[in-house]
Amino acid sequence: MDEKDELYRIAQELEAFLPGWSLSWDPGERPRFALFEGPDGAGFYVELDRRTNPARLAVHGRYPAPYCPDPARRPRITVGSARPVEAIAANVQRRFLPAYLALYAQLRERRQRAEELERRDAAIRADLAAILGERVGDDGVIRYSNSGGKPVGSRYIYGRIDVSGEEVRLDLSGVPVETARAVCRLLVETSARASGERLD
Repeated sequence: MDEKDELYRIAQELEAFLPGWSLSWDPGERPRFALFEGPDGAGFYVELDRRTNPARLAVHGRYPAPYCPDPARRPRITVGSARPVEAIAANVQRRFLPAYLALYAQLRERRQRAEELERRDAAIRADLAAILGERVGDDGVIRYSNSGGKPVGSRYIYGRIDVSGEEVRLDLSGVPVETARAVCRLLVETSARASGERLD
């Protein structure tokens, strides 16, 4: 029996002893790895590699991209491939899954927070772009120019707006003095209101 067939046999038998996990076998893409998929996108690989560790199965996890932990933090176990599948499954459940699932949950929550922040930033960008009559660039930056509309006198105003979290960076040039004064007054008023809220 070649290495691929042996791994497939072990993985098929192993699936019955791992409730909640299903075997996803793709010998074309992963001839040396059997993937077991579980809850919330979690998954772990079982590898049979005679070249580096004869007669051993290596078990290691799949993580939510792009949040892959450093190799030193990734739970990984090996177990003898000749052992009964019940014993292999017991090793996976006792020695691997608790640490892996805890780490996976942390990284999945981190990705969810990042996605929520990105959705919020995207909504702010869309709102600001609509006010300016501009579009959000592929790089997430709004580039403003009054050259396509009605310029302020003969003045050419241009700039860029970046959104990051709770902050918006405005980089404008050619702004009329009165507009600059109005922006400065608004900044002072906003700071004063924020200070007052903190003091209440």
